[in-house]
Amino acid sequence: SSFHQYRLRSAVEFSNREIYAHASKDPRFNDMGTTIVSISFAGSRVYCAYVGDSRVYRLRDNTLAQLTEDHSLANEFIRLGVLKPEDLPSFPYKNVIVRALGLQEEVEVDSFYRTAKPGDRFVLCSDGLTDLVSDEEITEILTDIPGAKPAAEALVADALELGGVDNVTVMVVDIHE
Repeated sequence: SSFHQYRLRSAVEFSNREIYAHASKDPRFNDMGTTIVSISFAGSRVYCAYVGDSRVYRLRDNTLAQLTEDHSLANEFIRLGVLKPEDLPSFPYKNVIVRALGLQEEVEVDSFYRTAKPGDRFVLCSDGLTDLVSDEEITEILTDIPGAKPAAEALVADALELGGVDNVTVMVVDIHE
C-alpha cells in the first residue's frame, strides 16, 4: 500500500519540478503556482496525493466528507485557533495558499488512502467550486443526479451561476461493484 502512495506522491513531486523549471526560465512566470489533487485506485483502496486547496470529497450513504485538508492560510489559522470556521466568509485572506506546485524546487505533498465501497462517490475539485457552492448544495447535487459526468456538470453549472470568478474544475468518480 505504501508503494501506491509513494508512486502518487512521486508523480506530484515530478509535476512540481517541471513547473518550477519552466517558470525559472521565463520571468513572466515568476511566482507561477498551482494546486493539485489526485487519486489512484488499487483493489478496494483509493490513494490520494495533493498540494494546495483543491479537495477530495467522498459521498457515502448520502453523507459528504472532505478527505483532504486545505493548505491555506485560513485553514492554518483555524487549526491554531486564531480563526473560527464561522468567521471564514469575512476573512480577507481566505484564498491565500501556503503550499502550491511550482513555487519552489521541492514541495511537501500530503497523501493518504481510504477504503472505497460500491456506491461511494468521490469528487475532486478546485476551490472555484468550494468557494461558492456549500457542502450542503454539493451533497444535494450528488444525491439527486445519477451518473458521474452529469453530476460534475451540474456542480460546475451551480458554481458558474453563483458568479464563478475562479476556474471551476470538477471530477466525479462513482464506485461500482
